[in-house]
Amino acid sequence: MENIINGNYKFFSKSNIKNRDNKSIIVLKSDVKRTDNSIEVRYIIEGENDEYYGEIVLKHSVDDKDNTAEIEYYSTLEEKYKRKGNILIGLQEVLKDAFANYQLDNIYLNIAPKNVASQNLAIKSGFIKREGSRRYFDLSKEKYLKRKEENDLGEEIYVLVDYNPEKGEFFVEKRFVGLAGIKEASEKYNEVKRNALSEFGKIIERKADGSQNLVEDYSNLLEDDKPLSK
Repeated sequence: MENIINGNYKFFSKSNIKNRDNKSIIVLKSDVKRTDNSIEVRYIIEGENDEYYGEIVLKHSVDDKDNTAEIEYYSTLEEKYKRKGNILIGLQEVLKDAFANYQLDNIYLNIAPKNVASQNLAIKSGFIKREGSRRYFDLSKEKYLKRKEENDLGEEIYVLVDYNPEKGEFFVEKRFVGLAGIKEASEKYNEVKRNALSEFGKIIERKADGSQNLVEDYSNLLEDDKPLSK
């Protein structure tokens, strides 16, 4: 991290939300860089022990409308850091900074139509695909603030963080989930449970403390999707 700071990156924030390895995300922020065609700020996304997860760029180009900027995000190629939620969490920190400190009314993404993973990350972050476009996604400040308010009013529930399809075993963990994400977390958990039941006829839950529980009452799976019991 010393080399990064020497390159005009400074500590910006540490996330309250944990990734799938139960680690906080550290965000470093660069100075504002100005050229003839653009203004940009760069953010390094890393782990608590200086692991490099990726980078996010916030930039306003001469072709952009006033009070509008683009975000680009890049994930590390190291397999052990992929699919951990690192860039998703880092992006929330960047959006908070962008809307609070740069007088922006709208932020957009330009994503290749074949990059499904990047599109899914955008949707999870609240971006909406622009009407008539295959590659542009938008997030207004108004929608961002509404979504943030809903997330701030969330609750702590057990969520599915890992699944062993060969044994029908789950790894569940108690995490704070915003109101906007509770329904999605519950639907994912119950969908995987249904699939496991049809294949194995049993479900074993493992919690973060290592304890195991054989689930024998499946009646809740026949009802509407609900958050796991606290």
